[in-house]
Parts: sequence; structure tokens; C-alpha cells
Amino acid sequence: MKQFLSVFLLLTVISVSANAQDLTGWCVDMGEPGCLDRYVPFYGNSIGWCESGCELSNPVSVTNMKATLYDYTCRSDHAGIQRSRVMILTQQGWDGLSKHSFITNTETLPITRCP
Repeated sequence: MKQFLSVFLLLTVISVSANAQDLTGWCVDMGEPGCLDRYVPFYGNSIGWCESGCELSNPVSVTNMKATLYDYTCRSDHAGIQRSRVMILTQQGWDGLSKHSFITNTETLPITRCP
């Protein structure tokens, strides 16, 4: 489940394009462990949370941004199927380094190379 977030950060170390979808090797950084480890990995275009598995599909490049918007479908035993959208955004920091974010309608989490 940790190899889940290879968030296409390889597109110029993530100049996100709609053709770059394999996020293997990248992880969402939760900040601290909970029901999962701190780093939740992508597996291709999928990511697994505590009790659900989610897929990113139908990538669309965001105009004038290094970002891709995805359909985000999560399946779990307790909540059934939930559909929403997620954006993976790359921004250049003041230090010149790229920062990657996993943005949903409820939170923004950093994306890093899996440890």
C-alpha cells in the first residue's frame, strides 16, 4: 500500500501532465501515523486508506498550472462507493524546489518520495 503514491512526480520531477499517471514510488505524507503509517503510498493510479481503496482516473491538465485533476473513486465496506475529484499540484517553492500536493475537497496533503 506504500508504493501507491508514485505521484507522477517524475514529470520533470512532476510537471504533471495528463499522460503521466503512474504514481508508484510516491506517498501522501499524513504528518503522523494513524490507522496507517505516516506515508501512504500510491500503487499506480490507486491509493489505499484505512478502510477504503481509491482510484484516480480521467486525468485533465489544469490550464496555466502544473496540476492534474482526476476523478477520485473510493470503495469501502462501510461507506460503499464515493465519488469526488482530486488535484495533484506541483508548485515551485521560494527555495527553487518543487512541492507536490494531494488536494481533495476536505484537505491538502503533501506528496513526497516514499521513504
